[in-house]
Amino acid sequence: MNALANSQMKEINKFIGQADLPEGLKPVVKRYTGPESQEEPQRIAANPPDILLTNYMMAELLLTRQDTLDAQVLLMHQASSL
Repeated sequence: MNALANSQMKEINKFIGQADLPEGLKPVVKRYTGPESQEEPQRIAANPPDILLTNYMMAELLLTRQDTLDAQVLLMHQASSL
């Protein structure tokens, strides 16, 4: 399940690296697929990335689990993308 998210992360980071953007304009990419450390969701909620990659199982959990931290991750990401 995570192979696609891992592949996308690698390709997006490669693209960003080749884009010759100033450091302050480079988008931040994070992965939220489940096996990350317990601190990673807290870091993502506190400082949402520009691009958040996940898999279908984690997307379902984020949308249906009704966990407070999951809601923060989703809301912070949505607010930052507006």
